[in-house]
Amino acid sequence: MNNPIALIPARGNSKRITKKNIKPFPFGGPPLIAYTISAAIQSGLFGENIYVSSDDSETLSIAREYGAKCILRPKEYAADNSVDYDWVRHALDEIFLVENWKPEIFFLLRPTNPLRTADTIKRAWEKFKRVPNADSLRAVELIKQHPGKMWSQCGNLMYPYNYSAFSNGGWIHDYTGLQSYDRGTQFINEKVFVQNGSMHICKTGVLPIYHNITGQNIVPFFTEGREGYDLNSPDDWMLLEVLYHNGLITLPEVQK
Repeated sequence: MNNPIALIPARGNSKRITKKNIKPFPFGGPPLIAYTISAAIQSGLFGENIYVSSDDSETLSIAREYGAKCILRPKEYAADNSVDYDWVRHALDEIFLVENWKPEIFFLLRPTNPLRTADTIKRAWEKFKRVPNADSLRAVELIKQHPGKMWSQCGNLMYPYNYSAFSNGGWIHDYTGLQSYDRGTQFINEKVFVQNGSMHICKTGVLPIYHNITGQNIVPFFTEGREGYDLNSPDDWMLLEVLYHNGLITLPEVQK
């Protein structure tokens, strides 16, 4: 198994936060994407094989300044409804075309997670290596709102949200006994986790078999503290600014 590569997605047309990936953080500081590139470099796992995939020339220029290689992504793989599989496949094809080698494993490191550190990356790699039959690894964290308290609407009524309860176009429910929505969350024993965007590892052989970047055998990677924090909205950005200026978070050191 050869050394992994890092793929960093950074399309140019962010809708909720304009030019999010290259917006300075904090105000007057490095561009957001610099934290992910620097953490990847500091991890020592990738050598020179840290690639930024973007449809935006300005983003690619900035990424190059901070030590990443650049892959120009076709516009059709950078739309709002584009899926990861397409741009990852394009990036791997470009690496083979330009550099004439096929990586066996890639890390997908989103620039919207600036609190991910080199240590985060190394911990994930060690965990992935301990599971030889794994197809991929995905970062998760314990949910704050349990799905046992969630509902779906059907016509004028609503029903407990449950994938397994929907059969042949009709809702099937067992209302006998005490249901999860009538219990306090502390009495729901099942732990449920939600994925965050800080870490994804995948074997490249998964793509042609499953036509996705996940496969079937998925290793959970439990993020610690705020290292899985996602910047997806202006409110997320504002909270991160507050945390930073109050000394409650530490950002990875940026190298240039």
